[in-house]
Amino acid sequence: MSPKAVYDTNIIISAALSPSGIPSSLVALAVDGTVQLYVSPVILEEYTEVLHRPKFELSEQVITGLIRRITETAVVVHPTHTLSVSPDESDNRFLAGVYGGKEW
Repeated sequence: MSPKAVYDTNIIISAALSPSGIPSSLVALAVDGTVQLYVSPVILEEYTEVLHRPKFELSEQVITGLIRRITETAVVVHPTHTLSVSPDESDNRFLAGVYGGKEW
């Protein structure tokens, strides 16, 4: 059984910016099935929105390729509960993706 993970947006951004770094290796582990990545539609939206920020200067090709690889290999969960355990609302979305999905 593969380890299960939810990657914070910082991992995805770092992987896009540095293809040879540790975050890129983490994404590769998810893409090849060594790690089972879980995402929700809200998490995918956050990944996409942040990757498009001008300060990262990422091409549309890099962004769409990365998001495509993630969506093709990750388990998409649809959280049934909203969590408010963190003062950072975006962290609550990730926690809901972990604990609120039926698949997990």
